[in-house]
Amino acid sequence: MMKASEIKELPAQVGQAVAARGLEPIKVTGVGLVDSLPGSGGAPDPSILRDALLDDMNRSDVSNPNHLLEKTTNALVQVHAYIPAGAKRGDRVDVYCKAPSSSNTENLHGGWLLDSRLRVEAMVGGRLSGGDVMAISTGQLTTRGAIENSTELDTRTQARILRGATVQQDREIGLWLRPDFQNVSSSIAVSKVINERFFFFDGSTRRGVAEPVNDDFLRLELHPRYDNAIGRYIAVINSIILNPGEISGQERLEMLAEDMKQASTASKAALQLEAIGDSGIPVLLDVLANEQNPELRFYAAESLAYLNRKEAIPVLEQSIISEPAFRHSALLALQGVRHPEVITTLERLFHQSSLEARYGAFHVLRKRSDSMALLAPSRIDGVALYYNLESDASPAVVISTHERQEIVVFGEVALDLTSPVRGPSGLIVKPSLQNSKQISLARFQVGKRDRRVSMPATLQGLAQGVASIGGDYGDVISLIKELKNQGHILAQVAIDPLPESMRTYYREQSSE
Repeated sequence: MMKASEIKELPAQVGQAVAARGLEPIKVTGVGLVDSLPGSGGAPDPSILRDALLDDMNRSDVSNPNHLLEKTTNALVQVHAYIPAGAKRGDRVDVYCKAPSSSNTENLHGGWLLDSRLRVEAMVGGRLSGGDVMAISTGQLTTRGAIENSTELDTRTQARILRGATVQQDREIGLWLRPDFQNVSSSIAVSKVINERFFFFDGSTRRGVAEPVNDDFLRLELHPRYDNAIGRYIAVINSIILNPGEISGQERLEMLAEDMKQASTASKAALQLEAIGDSGIPVLLDVLANEQNPELRFYAAESLAYLNRKEAIPVLEQSIISEPAFRHSALLALQGVRHPEVITTLERLFHQSSLEARYGAFHVLRKRSDSMALLAPSRIDGVALYYNLESDASPAVVISTHERQEIVVFGEVALDLTSPVRGPSGLIVKPSLQNSKQISLARFQVGKRDRRVSMPATLQGLAQGVASIGGDYGDVISLIKELKNQGHILAQVAIDPLPESMRTYYREQSSE
């Protein structure tokens, strides 16, 4: 314990006294068994992975596990997932599977991953060893080959399961006090200023987000306004004034107002005004009202959005439309604004020519609980959610390969099927001879009865038809891409066209 004479005076800002912990995703891994393959699996060669899978199967009281591993309808796979910072027990994350060369597997298409336990693992004494189970994964596989329309072996033996792992433990985030400030008084002082800025109401009780656990660590809860923006949350907390020194609050606001006038200092100044909270709002509003520079107005609007101010909405909308470098951050900021105008703003973005802006707006809307009536998806059982959204822009089809199995159609997309098209797993789709507004789908598999169905000649009809004859999401993706390649779909088809983060903004010219 430090003596009173050894305790250093606290620095100006929280970030100078602490270092954040638990902000990076953690990789969890395991080994699993895929079944339901149409003879494209294989008996794995002796290996560490096979031993690990047999150990897991024996612990689960699986009868005759060696026999199961020898069947060509089964395959051994390596499994991994990434658990993000702040994840809670019960959250769902994507899972990635790979059949190692020693598994002798030819194709994972059509397979189902049985329950697989994922841990933070390491190699100990020539064997895989891990700690507590961090996630349990299971579900239908979608191969890289289906997504990329490739027949290469490495794309056929790699797959993913969207939201296929259930997190088993909360992931704690927190703040370590730096060595000079590891004492009770500093721990209490840091938590006090954080809790004055960020807090919850449990009924009638106010509860701060920071809890001192001991002299050197503060446990931190994520404020819901920063959901999916943990990096910014920590940046704002780091900008909170811890020791104001001889500068008054009004003097600080005046200094930050000057910094907001310069592009080189405006981003940092906006974070500090956001950290101040309500008292910083007038300065940010003044920038929106009087500043013509779109970069400075964006920084002010971004901070105002996280302060839940509706004045930020039109500026962020314009940033999404006109500046790709700001698009990702602007959409993220809108996600936490609790005002009805956000819904109509995001809906307007469906009519933009940029597919990135359209799908980015959809992505934000889908995560909001107050938008489901607007989106109104159709459920294609066992395959995907299907959204058809009005848009004045060029028609487009978006396929998701992250987070959710979903197909999003902007505008009216015609399916002009003039000749038969072959898909994976014995699938054939062709125009109906009896009705020009119908398509016929069939599936022929060795050892199984032939299956046929007629559906409306639309993308939704195609997806529902594939599902009704036993196809999966990967089959739908493959068919849509093949139809596009052969000219039967004239609209744009895109995979996950979300705005990228960390783009460069060019001040002297428009950003590409």
